[in-house]
Amino acid sequence: MANYTSIFTINSASITNAFQNIFDTLQDSKFRLESRSGNLLLDIPLILAVVILLLFPVLLVGMIILGAIGRIHIRIRKRIFDTNPKNKDLEPK
Repeated sequence: MANYTSIFTINSASITNAFQNIFDTLQDSKFRLESRSGNLLLDIPLILAVVILLLFPVLLVGMIILGAIGRIHIRIRKRIFDTNPKNKDLEPK
């Protein structure tokens, strides 16, 4: 006789935790546009970038085209919380 264990359970707690994790990730991330020469064009929270791109999808198409031809660099950066006080800075400058 085979024994079974549950791999995945859907209930209110798991759904709430999933949405909380997604929202925390969006809050801790930044959307950054840089020119080819490295000049900073835009640096905003990722959640604001998602809202703007949902409201104005033409901007999304324009950024994809500019990114594809190499005029801009699109970066999504996540803040790293350092638990080791000996490390001074984990983010490249």
